[in-house]
Amino acid sequence: MIDSFEFLKEHGEKIAKSPSPASGSPSLGAAYKFALRSLSAAGASEKRMKERMNRKGFSQEEAQAAIFELKKLGFINDAALAEGIVEKCAGAMEGEPLIRLRLQKAGIGEAQASEALSAAAPLLKEGREKFLSLLKEECGGDAKKAAKMCRKKGQPLGLALKVGASYTPGSVAP
Repeated sequence: MIDSFEFLKEHGEKIAKSPSPASGSPSLGAAYKFALRSLSAAGASEKRMKERMNRKGFSQEEAQAAIFELKKLGFINDAALAEGIVEKCAGAMEGEPLIRLRLQKAGIGEAQASEALSAAAPLLKEGREKFLSLLKEECGGDAKKAAKMCRKKGQPLGLALKVGASYTPGSVAP
């Protein structure tokens, strides 16, 4: 989610200089203004912005024209949005499957999602290593608890096995 104050502080100059595409029709200007307000409240992919505008009642042409203007100004950038989501999730020690799901929900295409994930491979590896040390600290030798934490964060279940390596099924738990 984008802080509207930060958005306007960062992009206010572009907004003031950019001509509103209202010259063609009044509803096109309304579509552009709606899309701009919507972006200042929360970032969006091109796909999600189209969905928002369609729900709001704008025609396909109005939505497409407004999105074109916003893409031209750099306000809608699916690649940058994907990178931001991946960085945030990697910082939260989430695994690749969960991050892919978050990217899909944000309206990011599979190709861009794969590109952002491969670019952030070192971050994902670092997050996985931090998560493993957290697992060892939090779970001790409890493999069930470790597996539950792995599922919650979308991390590989193999990490839970590394934590519970001293425990074998059928033996007395330490």
